[in-house]
Amino acid sequence: MDRLVIPIAAVGGGAHVQATIPFADVLPRDAEPLPLEHVTVEGHLTPAADDFLFSGKLYGEFVHPCDRCLKPMRHPFSVEVFWTFEEGPALTELERMMRDDENLGGIWTFQGVELDLRLPVYDECVLAAPTKFVCSETCAGLCPECGQPLNEHERPCPGAAQEEPIANNAFSGLAEMFPDLAPRKHEE
Repeated sequence: MDRLVIPIAAVGGGAHVQATIPFADVLPRDAEPLPLEHVTVEGHLTPAADDFLFSGKLYGEFVHPCDRCLKPMRHPFSVEVFWTFEEGPALTELERMMRDDENLGGIWTFQGVELDLRLPVYDECVLAAPTKFVCSETCAGLCPECGQPLNEHERPCPGAAQEEPIANNAFSGLAEMFPDLAPRKHEE
């Protein structure tokens, strides 16, 4: 049984939700995956007239290489969430976007006898994802001469003494990782 699909009968006067699940379990079909291994959901479901309210928080860690120096990094996130579940037909993505434009964001529909928290969890994780993954604000990136992280190597660059510079020096350190993409020397 999925820990984020809650039977309405179990809500009663309120139900506590606490689950740490693999992100793949909330990923909708045909959706782009995120560099997120697990997500933790904690909160409380409360009945309110014909609707149900969920208030709580989501947290986890994005795991991704730094966009500047390529070192593995972790980016934790934690977001407070407030969702209303109302009975009705499932909404298309366009209908949900139109509702958000009408300031009705956080309203989800359900049918039958279960509340499915997976899609709201996925949407919140997408919104929490950073646009750039940077290990630190002081990360200087890669050396244009040797391709090593600038924050870790000595100056002047030991790679600057090369007799024959490689074309596209900014990525020469990557040539070892991807030999099929290494630049070819032009024969004249």
